[in-house]
Amino acid sequence: MKLSRVRVVGLCAFLVAAFGVRSALGILGRPTSWPIDRMLLNVGRYVEKHPEAAEAHYCLGRIHTYAFVHEIAQLAIYSFGTRMESLPEELEAGRMTLDELAQLVVGNQRWAGQVSRHVPEVQIEHLVEGLRSLRRALELAPARGAFHLTMAYALERGSHLASQVDAEQVFALEPPEELDDTSCQFYERLVRELGQPDKAEKALEALLEPTKLQRALAFLNRERASSDVRRQENVAHLLARAWLDQAIEHYRLAFVLAYEPDRSEELVHDYWGLTSLEAGEAYLRLSAGRPGLEPDEAFRARVSTAVAELRQKPFVSSVTPILLSLKGCRMLDDLIAPGDAVLFDVDGDLVEEPWPWLGSEAGWLVWDPKHTGVITSGRQLFGTASGWFFFPDGYRVLDALDDDRSGELRGAELMGIAVWFDRDSDGVSDRGEVVSVEALGIVALATEATERIGLSLGNPCGLELADGRVLPTYDWVLAPQAP
Repeated sequence: MKLSRVRVVGLCAFLVAAFGVRSALGILGRPTSWPIDRMLLNVGRYVEKHPEAAEAHYCLGRIHTYAFVHEIAQLAIYSFGTRMESLPEELEAGRMTLDELAQLVVGNQRWAGQVSRHVPEVQIEHLVEGLRSLRRALELAPARGAFHLTMAYALERGSHLASQVDAEQVFALEPPEELDDTSCQFYERLVRELGQPDKAEKALEALLEPTKLQRALAFLNRERASSDVRRQENVAHLLARAWLDQAIEHYRLAFVLAYEPDRSEELVHDYWGLTSLEAGEAYLRLSAGRPGLEPDEAFRARVSTAVAELRQKPFVSSVTPILLSLKGCRMLDDLIAPGDAVLFDVDGDLVEEPWPWLGSEAGWLVWDPKHTGVITSGRQLFGTASGWFFFPDGYRVLDALDDDRSGELRGAELMGIAVWFDRDSDGVSDRGEVVSVEALGIVALATEATERIGLSLGNPCGLELADGRVLPTYDWVLAPQAP
């Protein structure tokens, strides 16, 4: 059965809603050209300078998680034989079914099993560092629902690799304090029996019980590399299940913490969506399939009702790209085209929509490291959609490129940055419209906002030109227009 492009878009929108943290389309995007290692280094430096900044640890964890999930998804894609840039064609031609796509997106164990043997060590490191950073963020701000949501997502997507991660280092794992010597010996015996042909099945069944599994984690972790193949395989299965159990708990906490604030929102402007909606949907999905788990049916019913309620809320996606002008000290209102709407994928979700647009004097700050001059998505702009790392604004993206932590980008730090002047306002980067900042004479870009203009941010000293002029930059909050 062939699918129309409208149905493909609808499917993608469903996957985004169903699987949380905008995970579906974030994975289905092309490989990012953003310098992930450089961003990790600079956000890490910020964390070193501000060790108690929970948001910074969270940001670091998100980037590591993005790097891990994106590359693992690419390995799964290649093992399936499908290139993501041809996804609509694959669906329309019937070469990929909706079920196969959904399984690929949510990290179904069938796909995970195909790639787990070939995961590069660097990707394991991204997973480990992502979990460490998210854990620290939660230690500093345990009541942040979004933090629990991302932790749950990382645990779920990395669960099939749990046996390749030393949980003692990542989670400071130790046997529960309530376990006495007799209890410790009991769990040690069960773990040993996982390798005995006549006892392995019973031991596995016993340890799959949720409470026992959590108590046995430290003992299981020590046998990750057991020389006994049967024990090693059973331990890997149990550790993966334990990670999924932890994901369920973090999804539950994310829902509980975010639901009351979310339900009070009459119109959802937040680009990140509703935390409780994404967490609630994921909780229902994972907890329903948990062997041995006796779910709290009253709580599941509450979540199900809340999810149905939250889905009815009108949603307006807002996004911020940085814009500027070289014509003088213009105010933000002077740089935009009132009433104009241009078709472009500003929010980076692979769907072109009508968006407010800038005037002929203004340009978008863009990331074009290979000097292609081709800008097709908000993921290439400097704003909340940059690379789909979900920075809070475009200035934070610039800050992630500030290697010397000086508060501005100069010299080699400016490499790869350009300005797109869409002079004919058609949403297409025509030849000559994308110009590197070096060619424009821009010698410095400020990495911090110093003022607020309505909902938008700005810096009156946002850029410096070679002739000595200092001009403003703006991080403009905009929302898609009605077709």
